[in-house]
Amino acid sequence: MNLRFRLRIGWIAMGFTSMVAQVTLMRELMVVFYGNEISLGVVLANWLLWTGVGSFGLGRYVDRLKRRLPLLVLCFVLLSLLLPALIVGVRGARLLWGISPGEIVGFAPMFYASFLLVAPICILCGFLFALNCRILDLRLRDAVTQVGRVYIFDATGAALGGVLFSYVMIQNLSHFEIAAVVGVIDCAVALLLALKENRLLSWMSGFILVLFAAFSWLWVGELEQRSNRLRWGDLELLRSKESVYGNIAVISRLDQRSFYENGLLMFSSPDIFSAEEAVQFTLLEHPNPNTVLLLGGGVANCVQEILKHEVSHVDYVELDPQIVQLAREFLPFNHALEDPRVTIIHMDGRFFVKTTKSTYDCVILNLPDPFTAQLNRFYTVEFFEEVRRILNPHGIFSFRVTSAENYIGDELGDFLSSARGTLRKVFPETVVIPGESNIFIAANTPHLLTLEPDTLIKRLRERGVATTYVREYYLPYRMSSKRAEYLLGRIEESRKSTNSDFRPISYYYNIVLWSTYFHTPIRRVLSALSHIQLWHVLLVVAALAFLALPLSIRYRSLPVLLGVATTGSAEIIMEVVCMLAFQVLYGFVYSRIGLITASFMAGLTSGGLLMVSIQKKRDLTLSHFGLLQTAVCIYPLLLVASFQLFSRAVSPSTLFFIEVLFPFLTFFAGFIGGLQFPLANKLSLFREKEVGMVAGKIYGIDLFGSCIGALFASSVLIPILGIFETCYVVVAFNLVSVVVIAASLRRQSRVG
Repeated sequence: MNLRFRLRIGWIAMGFTSMVAQVTLMRELMVVFYGNEISLGVVLANWLLWTGVGSFGLGRYVDRLKRRLPLLVLCFVLLSLLLPALIVGVRGARLLWGISPGEIVGFAPMFYASFLLVAPICILCGFLFALNCRILDLRLRDAVTQVGRVYIFDATGAALGGVLFSYVMIQNLSHFEIAAVVGVIDCAVALLLALKENRLLSWMSGFILVLFAAFSWLWVGELEQRSNRLRWGDLELLRSKESVYGNIAVISRLDQRSFYENGLLMFSSPDIFSAEEAVQFTLLEHPNPNTVLLLGGGVANCVQEILKHEVSHVDYVELDPQIVQLAREFLPFNHALEDPRVTIIHMDGRFFVKTTKSTYDCVILNLPDPFTAQLNRFYTVEFFEEVRRILNPHGIFSFRVTSAENYIGDELGDFLSSARGTLRKVFPETVVIPGESNIFIAANTPHLLTLEPDTLIKRLRERGVATTYVREYYLPYRMSSKRAEYLLGRIEESRKSTNSDFRPISYYYNIVLWSTYFHTPIRRVLSALSHIQLWHVLLVVAALAFLALPLSIRYRSLPVLLGVATTGSAEIIMEVVCMLAFQVLYGFVYSRIGLITASFMAGLTSGGLLMVSIQKKRDLTLSHFGLLQTAVCIYPLLLVASFQLFSRAVSPSTLFFIEVLFPFLTFFAGFIGGLQFPLANKLSLFREKEVGMVAGKIYGIDLFGSCIGALFASSVLIPILGIFETCYVVVAFNLVSVVVIAASLRRQSRVG
C-alpha cells in the first residue's frame, strides 16, 4: 500500500470526521441553548469561522514545514481525542455559566460558549485541509491537481459521514459511542500513515487505538450517563435518549415527571390543567364533536381529555415515536392510548394533514410556539388552508401560543397580531380566549363559535364531562369580556404581517419576544432588523460593488477571492432554503432530509471530479471562472421558479415530483461549488506559487463566506424578507462578483 493511497484514505477520514463531529456537537449545543434559528445560525457560523481560521490563518505556514507527514499523523491522533472531550465540555457548559436546567439561555453565553467550545476541533480540521494539500512535494501543475483531489476526497468523506450519521449512527448509537467510533477511525488512519514512515509514531498511534477500543468496550456507557447528568444538576435524570429528531430527557422531581426535548420542556405529568386547557375549550365550542385530530402532545393526558366526550374516533399524530415509547415506560399507564377509538400515527403532522383523506369535526394543534422554522410551518396561511380542507362543514380548529394574563408588551403584541391575522385570512370566524396561553379557535362556518361562558357551561353539564379546572367557576373568569377586549385591542394596534410558508415572519417575532427575557443590545438589534426591506439590502450590495471595483485594480486576486466568498455564502443559504422549502411543500421526513444533505455533498464531489479532469486537458482562465459565477446567479432564480410551480397545487403526483426533484436541486448547488473550488485554486496558484498557503486561503475564504450566510440566512433574511426575496439577495451579491470579474477581464484585454 503506497503513501498516496494511504493519504487518500486520510483525506476521506478528514471529511468524515469533520461532518460527524459537526452534526454531533451541534446537536449537543442545541440541548444546551434555546434551539431557535438565532442559536443555530450562531453555532454554525462559529464552526465555519474557526475552520476558516485554521485553514486561512495556519495554512500559510504549511509551506515552511519540513516534517509534514509526522505532523499529519499527530493531527489525526489529536483529532481522535477531541470529540469525546468536547462532548463533556458542552454538557458541562450550563454548570460553568450558572444556568439552571430548562432555563432559556441568553445570547451572550450562547455566543461565548459555542465560540470557545467548537474552536479546537474546527481549527484542527481547517489546518488539516491545508496540510494535506501540501503533504507531497509536487510540481506546480501537479499541485493544482493535488488540491482538487484533497477537496474531492474530503467532500466524499463528508457525504459518507452525513449518510452514515443520519441512517446508521444516530439510530443505533449514543453520542459518546459515535465519538468512540470516530476516534477509532482517526487512530487507525494515523497508524496507517505512520507505518513504514516513523516507528515511534506507529507505536504511539497503535497504543492510542488499543486504548480507544478498550474505552469503547468498557467505559463509554458509563461516561455517557455521567456526562448527561451534568446537564441537569440536582434533578434526577431517569433517561436521556437520542432520537433522529433530537435529545429527549425524562426528569423526575417530587411526584412529577417532565419530558424535555433538546433541553426545553415539552410537558410534565401530571399536569391536568394544561391538558384540559388544550382540549376542553375546543371540544366545548363544537356542538357535537365526533371525530378529532390531535397534532402533538397526546401522551400528556390530552387524549384522555378528548375521550371524556362521546367521540367515535381520535387520530393522534406524533412525529417522534420515542416520545410515546418513553411515556409508556415512565408515566403511569395511560388507558386512553390503548383505547380502540384512538389511532397513533408516527408522521410529520404537516405531511399527514396534506395527504390524509379523512375529515374531522375538530383539529387540535398542540405544539410549542413557532420559535423555529420547522415549528413555524404549523402556523402559516398555507397550513391553515390545508387544515380547513380536512374539516367537516361545521368543523373547528384550535391552537395555543404563549401570552400574558394582565399586560401585553409590544413584542408580544406583534407576535399575537401575526398569529391572529394569519388565522383570519383563512377562516370566516375566529375567537381568542385570553390567558397565560391564548387559545385561538377558528370555524369553517360563521356564527358557530361563542365567547359566552354560559353556553360552554351548559354543554359541559349536558355531556357529563368531569374536569378539574375547566369548570363552572373558571369559565366566566377565563372568558371575561374585559380581558378579551384588552387582548384584541393590543392585537389590533400591532397589525403585523401575515405568516406564510415562504415568508415565515412569525418565528422572527417569536425570536424578538425571546430576546425580551434578557436586557442586552441584541433585543434592540432584532427589533430594528424586523423593519428591513429588500431595497435596504440592495443598497448594501451597491456599496459592496462600489468598493470592490477600484480595489480589484490594486489587488489582482480579488475577483477570484470575492467569487469564492459570495459562492460560499450562496451555497449555504441555498441549502437552508431548499431544506425549508422541502419541509413546507412536502413535510419533515427524516430520511428525505438526510438525502437532501447528502446530495449536496455528492454534488461537491462530482463538480470537483469534473473540474480536475477538465483541467488536465484544457487551460482554463478567469473567463471560465466568470461563467461559473454567472451560473451561481442563475441557480437561485431556478429555485424560485420551482418553488412557485409546486406551491400552486399539491396532489400525490406533485408530492412525488417534489420528493424526486429536491435532491437534484441541492446536488446542483453543490456541483457548481465543486466546479469552482479547483479552478479558483489553479488561478491563484499560478499567481502566488505557495500551495499550502493558497489552498488554505481559498478554503478559508469559502468558509468565511459560508459563515456570513449561515449567520444571517435563517435568522434574519428568510423570516423578514421571505424565501423568494432571499434568493434575489443571493443573486445580487453574486452579481457583484460577476461585475468585478468582467471588469478585470476587460482590463486584461486592454493590456493584451
